[in-house]
Amino acid sequence: MKSILTIEHIKKEFHHHTVLKDISFSIPKGSIFAILGLNGAGKSTLLNIIMDLLKPTSGMIKMNGQTISKDKIGIVFQENTLDAELTIYENLFLRGKLYHINKKQLHQRILTLSHEFGMDAYLKKQYQCCSGGQKRIAMIARALLMNPEIIIMDEATTALDIETRKKVWNVLLKRNQKQQLTIFFSSHYIEEAIYATDLCILKEGTIAYTGTYQNLISEYSKKQLEIKMKDTTIKKEITDTSSAFYYLKCLDFNKIDTICISNSNLEDIFLKLVHYENAHL
Repeated sequence: MKSILTIEHIKKEFHHHTVLKDISFSIPKGSIFAILGLNGAGKSTLLNIIMDLLKPTSGMIKMNGQTISKDKIGIVFQENTLDAELTIYENLFLRGKLYHINKKQLHQRILTLSHEFGMDAYLKKQYQCCSGGQKRIAMIARALLMNPEIIIMDEATTALDIETRKKVWNVLLKRNQKQQLTIFFSSHYIEEAIYATDLCILKEGTIAYTGTYQNLISEYSKKQLEIKMKDTTIKKEITDTSSAFYYLKCLDFNKIDTICISNSNLEDIFLKLVHYENAHL
């Protein structure tokens, strides 16, 4: 599959401290690409380099095999950056004019985005009077104004309630399917990674995994025995049900409340990759 963004040997140092160590991966065109990692892993630093807010110590980033074309990238920053005293409509219109979008076309795009995101009721509301969720939706709508080829979101849904996050993702997924919009995002919510077709997991400035979501699950998912006892919960990786029975024989059944055998989920895999040195063994 053709790559829309190619990250090549990116390294970043701050005061002789290396934050990113030779990071290389490609983002397939039309994919939903998640970048995950614990706090301090280097996610925001890498996104800031891609968004040209930071310069790498070494390495380069290409878009469609060439230098990055900023007018084809929509960006959602961690912080809200719209003008507090303007309405959401005025904010979107002003930014749309900076992209040199025709006035009539711009007005229609704003109305379309407003309908998609459910902003009609507060589109003419002053930005500073909007709720946190309404402000974040407006920020994402701003990033989509010029119909970008790729949208880059740095913790864009942080602090949003479940309903608002679902609304945002419904719009993004529809645009991904209908317009081949590439979505590149970082998130504090591990459950949002289920939307990803591809992902990169960072650990202390290095890549712990990069590839498709399906390959990650098939390669690292293991059977897990979970035993809830009266005073604790035990989780143990097992190979089959026979090994589970063998382990259970060593326990006091009078202290066991429930027993469950399941495949390890994405959160289990993520924690294993970012905490254990021998995760690939």
